[in-house]
Amino acid sequence: MSVLTVTGLSQRFLDKVLYQDASFQVNIEDHLGVIGQNGVGKSTLIKILTGALTPDAGKIVWQKHLHVGYLDQYANLVPGQTVIEFLQTAFSDLYRKEAKMNQIYADYANHPDDDLLAKAG
Repeated sequence: MSVLTVTGLSQRFLDKVLYQDASFQVNIEDHLGVIGQNGVGKSTLIKILTGALTPDAGKIVWQKHLHVGYLDQYANLVPGQTVIEFLQTAFSDLYRKEAKMNQIYADYANHPDDDLLAKAG
């Protein structure tokens, strides 16, 4: 099953062509690495895939209901922030949902007769 399909991707900056009619597919069992020399378009590709940059041409299709986390190569660390805390920022919304879910479980364990579905809203 494909989690990402890229077709006809083209991107250029002034007179430098980064991609011309490039296509690839990433399946659920695949691992993907983006490697290359400086200036060949690695960061640009990531920005296109994450929607931060619109390509000159092409189509990027992600699997429905897929959440993609991304950490920029230039980390904006907050003083006192641990590496784990920084890495978790890529999925901060999921960590908030997990905390809410765990709180609902704990509330139910302490008060099983309460209507917790009304509180979960």
